Amino acid sequence: YLSAAAQEYEAKPTYILDFGDKEVGKQLKGVAKMTYEVKEGEYTTFTATENDPAMELPTPDIKVADAAYLVIEYRTTAKVMGEIYIARNDGVSFSQDAASHLEWNWTPDGEWHKLIVHCEGWADVQDAVFTQLRLDPLHMHQGIKAGDAIELRYFAFFDSEEKAQAFDFAAYKEYAKQEQQSEQEAATLPKTEWPDPAFKET
Repeated sequence: YLSAAAQEYEAKPTYILDFGDKEVGKQLKGVAKMTYEVKEGEYTTFTATENDPAMELPTPDIKVADAAYLVIEYRTTAKVMGEIYIARNDGVSFSQDAASHLEWNWTPDGEWHKLIVHCEGWADVQDAVFTQLRLDPLHMHQGIKAGDAIELRYFAFFDSEEKAQAFDFAAYKEYAKQEQQSEQEAATLPKTEWPDPAFKET
């Protein structure tokens, strides 16, 4: 059974990548110009080796309208920015246009922060789905230096601002873990075979 806290949990993301997952490295593609180290159960540290680091995240299996809000929990002391690029099945591809690009400033105070960004460029596009998703976690228009680093705990999309604001990662992880256990338990239960209603014993 789910705990009371998990039962009440409603701020579910439409997409989430847990950077504390030890297998996260297998999900990242095209990691360029940076190294990364996973602290299992906590976060991944990304460190720039040269200017303009980037990586491709697993493609969200959702409509772009269901990614109306981006939420990232992070910690850094680097005075840098972050940005994402998306490609869509309606012909929109990676570019600086708002339909496929979003950037923001990180707070470089060495404390954990929950970033919430409205994805205005595609929040109202109802008929398109993702075909690619790229994250540049260490970005500056003037260039960055080797050694700049950021720690990421998770990357998530939400279909409403209310859910994005209410999201609690620890509660979500408990919910997801117990839901998975419930599904596994249900899969091990013996299946009941009901007689064919058309069969009549004579």
